[in-house]
Amino acid sequence: AEADELIQLEIKNQSGTFKETSQPVRQGTSNVSEAAAYVSGISTDLDNQLKKIVALGAIFVCEDLTGTTYTIGTDEIKAALSLDKKNEGKAGSLYGYDLKITWNSASGATVESFQSE
Repeated sequence: AEADELIQLEIKNQSGTFKETSQPVRQGTSNVSEAAAYVSGISTDLDNQLKKIVALGAIFVCEDLTGTTYTIGTDEIKAALSLDKKNEGKAGSLYGYDLKITWNSASGATVESFQSE
C-alpha cells in the first residue's frame, strides 16, 4: 500500500466555501459535504498531484478564517475531487484551478474549533 501523503494546496485568499446538507434516507441520514476553492497558478507538478487526487480520492482538511477545521472524507470513504483548469490567456484573467470537493456520508464532516473560550 502507498504511504499516506500530505499535499498542501495554496488556496487563493477567501476563495473557499463549505456547505453541508442533510436529508433523511431509508438507512438513516445522508450528509453531503461540499467545499470549493481556487488555486492560483498552473504547473506540471501541481497538475500531476491534482490528477492523482482526482483518481484516488482523499481526506481533505479545510480551515476557515475563524480557525475552524472541517475534515471531509475518511480512510474508508474518500472524498472526491473534481477540477476545472483555467487558462484564459488574457491579462488579469484566471490562471489556475477551480476545485470542488464532494463527500456523501452518514456522519457528515468532522468539525473542530480551536478557539479559546
